[in-house]
Amino acid sequence: SNLPPVADRGAAEQDSHYQWLTRDGFEASGPIKRRADIYAAGTIQWSSQTVPLEPAGNDQGSRLMFGNFRGRFRASSRDQLDGLFSGSRITLSNWGHPMGLEALVGRRMAPSLLPGGFPDQTEVDHLDFLQGGWSHWFSEGSRLGILQVRYGYSSAHMDGEAPPGVFGSHESKIELLTGQVTGAPPLANFAVRTRQGVEAVWQPGALEIAGAHHRIILGAGWKSSAPLNRFTVPSDLNLIAVGGSPALVVEFNTPLLSRSIIRTSSSFVADHVNLARGLWLDLGAMGDFSRGSLPAQASGGGNFAPPRTFAAHADYIVWNSVSPRASFAWQVRGLDRLVLMGGYFRLYAPLAGRYLDFGNPNSLSGSVNQWIDRNSDGQFQIGEEGPLLMRFGGAYSSISPALRRPYADQFHLGARASLGRRSFASFSMFRRDDKQRLAALDVGIPAQAFTPVTILDPLTNSPLTVYQQSPATLGQDRYLLTNPPGLRTFNEGFTAELGFAWRALMVHMSFTAGKSFGLNNPGNSILENDPGVVGALYLDPNTAINAAGRSYLDPGCIGKAQATYRLPSSWGGIEVASTFDYLGGLGFAGEVLITGLAQGPFLVLGAAGYRADSVANWNLRLLREFPLPLGRLAASAEMLNVLNAGHVVQESGFAPNPRSPIAFQEPRWALLQLRYEF
Repeated sequence: SNLPPVADRGAAEQDSHYQWLTRDGFEASGPIKRRADIYAAGTIQWSSQTVPLEPAGNDQGSRLMFGNFRGRFRASSRDQLDGLFSGSRITLSNWGHPMGLEALVGRRMAPSLLPGGFPDQTEVDHLDFLQGGWSHWFSEGSRLGILQVRYGYSSAHMDGEAPPGVFGSHESKIELLTGQVTGAPPLANFAVRTRQGVEAVWQPGALEIAGAHHRIILGAGWKSSAPLNRFTVPSDLNLIAVGGSPALVVEFNTPLLSRSIIRTSSSFVADHVNLARGLWLDLGAMGDFSRGSLPAQASGGGNFAPPRTFAAHADYIVWNSVSPRASFAWQVRGLDRLVLMGGYFRLYAPLAGRYLDFGNPNSLSGSVNQWIDRNSDGQFQIGEEGPLLMRFGGAYSSISPALRRPYADQFHLGARASLGRRSFASFSMFRRDDKQRLAALDVGIPAQAFTPVTILDPLTNSPLTVYQQSPATLGQDRYLLTNPPGLRTFNEGFTAELGFAWRALMVHMSFTAGKSFGLNNPGNSILENDPGVVGALYLDPNTAINAAGRSYLDPGCIGKAQATYRLPSSWGGIEVASTFDYLGGLGFAGEVLITGLAQGPFLVLGAAGYRADSVANWNLRLLREFPLPLGRLAASAEMLNVLNAGHVVQESGFAPNPRSPIAFQEPRWALLQLRYEF
C-alpha cells in the first residue's frame, strides 16, 4: 500500500490494483497455395480489480475479448483483394459508465460526478468492424501509379445498464457538493453507433515539373454515421441533495429512443515536393462536406412524458469546409546534420451527434424543481415537487441557422540535429488556436433577469459577485446552440528530445512544457472542464464566473527519461531497462456553494486555483535470455513505481475544504514472466 493515513485520504478508501489477472492469446498466419494468405489472432483477459472510492471488498470484474482475421488474395499480377474483420467485447460486472453522460451533466446547476462509473451499473461494449479493399497497380510505362478503393462498415454497442428491477422502483440521489451517487445509477443507455464508408486513393507515378520532383496523392470518400441513444433514468428522476438534505428534483422525458444521421463527403490532394537538394515541401488541402439530419423517431411514455412521435428534419446542420496544410523540411547546406522543420495546418471539427441533440426534441430533456420533503423521510413522493426552477435539453433548444464549424489553426517550428553516429537532439515549438467554439445560450431569459449579489469568497476572503435570477423568469429557458463571439482557446509550448547510444548503453530523454488558456465549462471533471464539450458555459452569468483558465487535460509539464544497458556476457548478458516519468499536476478550482437565491442552490468556481501533486514514477526491468537446443527461454522481472510513491493525482472539493483527494498513484507492483519462443 502507498496510501497516506486515513485522515489524509479524502474520498479514497483503498489502493487501485488488480486482485488477479490472466491474459491468453494466439496468433496463426500463413499462405494458402500461391495467391492468398491469412492472419488470425485472438486475445482474452479476465481480471478483478479494486474500486478506490469504495471500501475493501467492492471489486470490479472485467472480461475483455479481441479477435482479428485478415486475408489477402492476388487476383492477378496487378490486382489484389483484401479483407479484414475485427471484433471486440468488454464486459464490466459493475462500475459501468453510460454513453452520453455529457447530456446529463451539461446543464447549469448540475452536480459534478465522481470518476469511475456507478456501483450497480454493469456495462457490455462490443465493436464489429468489417473492411474490404481492392488495389490495382498500373503498368510502369503508363506512369499511372496505384489505385486503391476500400469499403468499411462498423457497429458499436455500448450498453450501460443497471441490474433488473433497479430502474423501475429505485431512486438515484446525487450529492451536489461531492458528486457521490447513492441508490440507483442516475442514467442508463443502450447506445449504438453504426458507420459505413467508401474511400478511394490514387497515387500516380513521380512527376518532374519545373525541375522539381513531385509525389502527388488524390483521394475522395463518403461515409454515413447513425448515432442512437436509448436513455432510461430510474423512476424517470434524479434527486439532488446538499449536505445530505433534500434540495432539487430533476424530472426527465425518459424513456426515449433518440436518433440522428451524419453524412460526410470528403476529398483531398497532397503533394510531396523535392524542390532542391535538401529541401522538401508537403502541400495539401482537404475538403469536408457534412450534413446532419434527424430521421423520424418515436419514444414511449414515462412518468413525466407521454408517448410522442417526431417528423424527420433533413440537413439540420450543413458544414462545408476546406482546410489547407503546408510544411517544410530543410537540410541546411554546409550543416548536413541539421534539419529545420515547420508547418501549418487547419483542422475543422467533425460534425458530432451531440450537436444535433440541441435541435432534437426527442433528446434527453427535463425540468428541475425544488424538492420539498414534506414528511422528512429523505425519499421522494409525487406531490413533493416545489416551484419550477429551470428546464433543459433538446425539447427546449434549437440550433442557430448560421451555426459555423469550429476549427483550429496549428503551427509548429523546430530543428533536429544529428550529433554523431547514434545520437541526436531536437527542439520544436507549437501553438494551436481553437476558434468558433460552440456553446448554448439561454435566449429565453434576458440578461436583465439577473441581479448581481456580492458575497465573501471563503477561499480567498475577497468579494465574489454572483447573480440571482428573477423569480418571474424561472422555467422560461430556451436554448440556442451557436458560436458566441470571441469564444476561443489557445495552447502553446515546446518539446525537446535528446538521444544517444554508446556501446551497450542507449538513452532517450524528452520534455514538453505547455500551457492552455480559454473559457471552460464550470466544474472540474473531464466532461465539464474541456473546451471541446458543449456544457453549461454561458447558460447564465454564474457559469462564466472564474471560467477562464487551463483546461482539464493541461498537465503543464511532461518529462520522460529511459535507458537500456546490456551487461557483458560474463555477467550473464542481463538487459537492464529503467524508465523515469514526470507528469505535472492536474489543475482544478475550488468551488463555492451558493444558497439562498431564487434559482436554488448551485456551485460556482472560486478565484483560487490549485493543482494536484506532480507525479514522478520510476520503473525498472531486468531481462535475461537462455538459449536452448530448440528455441530460447527469456526470464524477466519488472517493477513499476519502484519507490512506491503515493502522490495525489486528482483532487476536488468546495469551500472551506477545496482540496480533497479522490485518486492516488497506483502502488508498487512486480511482474515476473517466463517466455518460451520456438
